[in-house]
Amino acid sequence: MSNWGLCQEASYTGSRDTASGPQLNAQLGGWPSQVQSTKRPVRAITAPHAGYTYCGSRCYPGKEGMRVTSSTDRA
Repeated sequence: MSNWGLCQEASYTGSRDTASGPQLNAQLGGWPSQVQSTKRPVRAITAPHAGYTYCGSRCYPGKEGMRVTSSTDRA
């Protein structure tokens, strides 16, 4: 039986990210505003699994020419 569709509660809630909703909202709203404008509209959103505080500040800068793939693009 596949585990797809099952949900597991977060085991590290608040350990890397703030447990405060307003503070987390401010962080998530702040990182994109620190990025230089792109020439194209956003086509993908990265959903980090290691925590917003760790990944969010590192994912938003992006890399020129980066190719975004889905989980179905595996060889």
